[in-house]
Amino acid sequence: MAWALGLGIVAVIATFAIDAFQYPLNIHSAGWGGIVGFAVAFGVTALTRKRERNRLPDVVAVRTEMTAWLNDIDAVRPAERPWRRAMWVLAPVWFIFAIGPGIVLGNNFISFAGLPPVWAWQVTWWLIGFVMMWGLAFKAGLSRPLEGQIERAQAETRPVVKEVGLRRFAVGSGPTVEGSGS
Repeated sequence: MAWALGLGIVAVIATFAIDAFQYPLNIHSAGWGGIVGFAVAFGVTALTRKRERNRLPDVVAVRTEMTAWLNDIDAVRPAERPWRRAMWVLAPVWFIFAIGPGIVLGNNFISFAGLPPVWAWQVTWWLIGFVMMWGLAFKAGLSRPLEGQIERAQAETRPVVKEVGLRRFAVGSGPTVEGSGS
């Protein structure tokens, strides 16, 4: 992902320092860096996934095992599924209107409790944010682990702790450093 980081930095520099490219589409330079970085990261991942499966089957096996373990331990219950789907839309909408470019709409918002319109807008969206966090935490099931999840996470530390990146070394037979006494 070094390409993504590098090209994201180039996009930031180009959209900030070069007068002809400053803030295209009124998007800040940091936004362009993020857009370019994510696009390159997704593109590189899509183009190299097949090659990675062929060249590094051990790494792919560990990733698959970890993904299956995490999906198994944190399976979504049917009652939580609609809430999680709704939050994929509501959370970005909240970010846009509460802390993003949608704040500009607050200039023409109603004024209540003697607050200026922009403050009333912010108070309204932060209250909506509290409701959104309640929905994410309790209705979407993102805050409470089940008893089975806790027991299994305590018992099955092998896939997450001992396997990741250490598959090539047997336990206790890792590389030694000269002068370390081992």
